[in-house]
Amino acid sequence: MKNIYLHITIFSLLALLFLSPVLSHINYWGIHDWDSIAAVTAIGRDSILKYGQWPLWNPYAGGGLPLIGDVATFCLSPLFPLILLFGPVVGIKLIALAGLIIGLVGMFKLAREWGIKTTGAYLAAIIFMFSSHFPLRIASGAMEYYGQFWLPWILLFASRVIEKPQKWVRNSILTAFFLGLAFFQSAFIYSLFNLLVLLLFLLIRSLQLRRIHGLLGLGLIFLLFFSLVSIRLLPVLETSRSAWRVESPEAMQAESLLVLPATFLDRDQALRSPAREERLRSPNSENWEEYGSYVGWLPILLAALGLATWKRKRLLLGILLVFFSLLYLGHLSPINFWALLHRLFLFRWLRLPSRSSYIISLILALSAGYGLTRLEYYFQSWRLKVILRISLPILIIIFIFVDLVIISRPLLKIAYITPLQPVEAGEFVQQAKPVWIPLQRMELGSHLYMKYLQNQGGDCCHLY
Repeated sequence: MKNIYLHITIFSLLALLFLSPVLSHINYWGIHDWDSIAAVTAIGRDSILKYGQWPLWNPYAGGGLPLIGDVATFCLSPLFPLILLFGPVVGIKLIALAGLIIGLVGMFKLAREWGIKTTGAYLAAIIFMFSSHFPLRIASGAMEYYGQFWLPWILLFASRVIEKPQKWVRNSILTAFFLGLAFFQSAFIYSLFNLLVLLLFLLIRSLQLRRIHGLLGLGLIFLLFFSLVSIRLLPVLETSRSAWRVESPEAMQAESLLVLPATFLDRDQALRSPAREERLRSPNSENWEEYGSYVGWLPILLAALGLATWKRKRLLLGILLVFFSLLYLGHLSPINFWALLHRLFLFRWLRLPSRSSYIISLILALSAGYGLTRLEYYFQSWRLKVILRISLPILIIIFIFVDLVIISRPLLKIAYITPLQPVEAGEFVQQAKPVWIPLQRMELGSHLYMKYLQNQGGDCCHLY
């Protein structure tokens, strides 16, 4: 128990260091999705603290819309108390910090559960959480992705459903619980990827080990999960039937196969990079926060070693890696899983297959962690000096961490650069004209948060 507190402390310090460009501007406004997220969380906060009401209605958007039915409502998030305590500007940044720590600790525990040594578990956690996937989302203020932080915890307890038959009911309940936390923390549609990987994981593992309680656990998990989240899911479905945009499966997808290796290996992970778009021959990759998930060459090589030598998990992770890589490619894939998935209820609202890249990152991170574990065994068999056997894995971890920091920290430095804006609130006015802020570097689209502060309702609403 003492060791877990030490690990949590270390991960907390790493997360603080990693997010220091954001936390050093704790009161600054963000860019891109931050605007609409700040507005919707502020409205929910006011409903609770100012009016003593459950946040069911948003009077500021489109003449009034159901807030509980908004796909991007976070009022039921387990981390929403940070918004209540500190407000949206500070609270959103603290939620990012808390989310990083949750993901790091969860990934570490999952790796240890799967037999990876402590050093390899640290590496897996660092690769998964500090790849450019999450910094890109944090930089763009896209809190709707933060339910992905909980995926390691979901898979941790799902693993125990299979591996510990005598406690499969208890672990099914815990899996459903963490799946629900992820659902409440994220935009509704992004939770579907968590559901998909959980479904495939339990199906493959149950068939592989021939354990029927895995399938029973899957049924119990889904029953408990949909019961738990129905308070939000049903209003979202009701609102989405008439308000949601359903696009063709091919809409906005990348036009070049080069996007896949660039996602995980290209050192140019900037939010906007015309040179990268030209190099990849894919104009749709302009919004790189929908694609980027840099991990680097060394983790890829370690992952290859891990997959080649991990007898217990090689088949499972190999199938998942191939499936989600093909899914990521969308219409470019020889087997268009994305088009098939789009025909299913709920999944037809998903917009881009590239939003599943975090699952590929998780598989690579776990495989790399095991690859480092195998290297440690090789170091022992080579009869290296004790100092080398201990220091080499640590040096590998430090090298990879520094490399990820070099790639990701610049993304965070440009995200929160606008000081708090002075705003005067007047009488409530609905259908107000847009208020354009004379700071183009903010890159805000609809300025919903500014309108909210001015007590002005707008004729637009936010859709994902």
